Amino acid sequence: MSEITEDEIIDRVKDGETELLGILIKKYQDKVFRYTYSNLGNYDDALEATQDIFVSVFRSIGKFRGESKFSTWLYSITSNYCKNYKRKRGRVNIVSLFRSDDEEYGELPIEDEREDLEKQFEMSNAMEMATDELNKLPDDYRSILILREIEELSYEEISEVLNISLSNVKVRIHRGRAMLKQRLVERGVV
Repeated sequence: MSEITEDEIIDRVKDGETELLGILIKKYQDKVFRYTYSNLGNYDDALEATQDIFVSVFRSIGKFRGESKFSTWLYSITSNYCKNYKRKRGRVNIVSLFRSDDEEYGELPIEDEREDLEKQFEMSNAMEMATDELNKLPDDYRSILILREIEELSYEEISEVLNISLSNVKVRIHRGRAMLKQRLVERGVV
């Protein structure tokens, strides 16, 4: 089944082979979860949102015309879901994208353990502050930076996902990075 293309899977799901949707879910579930968690800030809400998004994909896959990549269409659904969710529930406090427990950090062997622990602590604090400041950015800038820097979408894909012009994507990314950098400078991280 590994030689089947994404387009073939989509065509076959449209033709009634709905069990093949599981292949797409497996491929994209972590990315959708990361995006929803980054936007909603709550693990349980992000899990529920991820499930809801894939139910929506299942229900509306017949409307997918293939004019863009499937991933772009999926991110559009995900982005709209998050916007609507926050609108319905009011402003949600965003929590850190990064775990600060020992499992996440310090798995690289380094000769001087004392130096490693000090660097690990500094990196952990810097990452927490960066994530904290990212989460404090206005929604438009935070979402676009998550799509670009974390999800690694191209400018063109972001333009399609957010339904804004390519020049607007570039402006928002530039302004978002500048805002984030300024905040990190003020906190002494950069």
